[in-house]
Order: sequence, then structure tokens, then C-alpha cells
Amino acid sequence: MCGEDPHRYGFPSHHYDGVAGWCVNGPPLNMANPELYVVIGKLLSELAITFHDNFLHLGGDELAVDCYLEGASQPPLDSFYDRVLDILKPLHRTPVFYEESIGVNASFPPGTIFETWMSDTLPKQVIDKGFRLLAGRSKWYLEYERDWHAFYENHPVFETLGDQIFVGAETMMWGEFADKHNWFGKVFPPAAAVAEVMWARPPKDSKLVDTFVFFSHLCGMQRRGIPVTSPGPGCCVPQMP
Repeated sequence: MCGEDPHRYGFPSHHYDGVAGWCVNGPPLNMANPELYVVIGKLLSELAITFHDNFLHLGGDELAVDCYLEGASQPPLDSFYDRVLDILKPLHRTPVFYEESIGVNASFPPGTIFETWMSDTLPKQVIDKGFRLLAGRSKWYLEYERDWHAFYENHPVFETLGDQIFVGAETMMWGEFADKHNWFGKVFPPAAAVAEVMWARPPKDSKLVDTFVFFSHLCGMQRRGIPVTSPGPGCCVPQMP
């Protein structure tokens, strides 16, 4: 499940008066308006009912901090985080934030997960504060037109951390670059290459992948009617498992 961070809420202003403000860096939330927290509570509750997983991604990337320093009427960003975390508490979901949020002086509960997408220096901060880590990595963004080998060869540097700290990784396909006509072709095989990295944990300098296994996986998807892109020279034959 995914929420969003406080400077990317231009849409509520069309439905809830006073919930969104204005800033040259983007439309921030009006954190001084009590109605804002009612709206957030309803949104998070609906997400928790709709999706039954244990995590809720609350965003927090590219924080437009200047937007919250312009007006004295805005409460500190820290207090906004704390109020959202209080709303999340009875929903029994583990919060996930992007790496920028670790710099916010909020009362993050034990077990909070921070997701990297641009930094290789975050792990020490995460470990020192007793939190967990998810590798996102902008180099794994699937909208980039790159060969799947580039995804396979781009290993996260956090793999040696214990499983209690490093919970895994994810790739991302942003909606601006994909729709129902091209989604599968863009996502696979690059996402399968990332999955292989995280499953097999090859040496960091490894540029080899079991091509037969890789083709077998993608051919199996094709046989199920999923229009994935071919990983390269070769073909799918019926007898391949």
C-alpha cells in the first residue's frame, strides 16, 4: 500500500477546502487545518481495508522543506509526521518512508522501514537508529530504456546486512511512462533480473546469469498469455519448463 508525502497533494484542494495550500515548489498540505487529519485518517483506513498486507508506504521523498518554512501558521513538519503516525497506529501497519524522511525528527516506531532510492550512505543512519532498510534504487526504475543486463549488474550495496535490517528490494514503474498497452513489456525482463539478483545474491562483480533459467521464467510467463519482452536472442519452445 502506498500513501504520499505532504508536498504532493494538489488534488485535495479540488475536493476539500483548506486542506491543500500553495507553494512555489509544489502544492503542500495545509498542516494547520484539523480537517486534513480527518481526510488522511479516512484515506489510510480505506487503504488498510482494501489491502491486507502488513506495510503502508507513506512516501516522504523530495520533501519541499521550504514550503513549510514560509508561513508561521504551519506547524513543524516533525509534528505532521507524528500525527500521521498516530493515525496509522490503530491500523497495525508498519510504516515505510523514503530515505529523506529519516532526517525528520519524528517519533518513528521500532521496525519502521526506510527505502533508499538515491543514496548508498543511509544504512549507517538506519542501523544507528534501530530501523530497517528497503533498497529502491533509481537505477532500478523500469521506465528507463535499458537492457535487462544493466539491472542485473546493478547490485545493492546493502546485501551483507542481516535480514532483520535489510528486508529486501523493489523496482518501480512510474505511471507517466506506462499504461495497459506497454506495461508488461517495460517491466519484464528488467524486473525479473532484479528478482534474480535478490534471490540468488550473486557476487557484486558478477555479470553472469543462468540464461536458461532466465528464458524459462519468461517463456513460462508468455505461455500464460503475459506479453513480456524477449530477453535477447533465443526462442520459447514448448518443452522448456
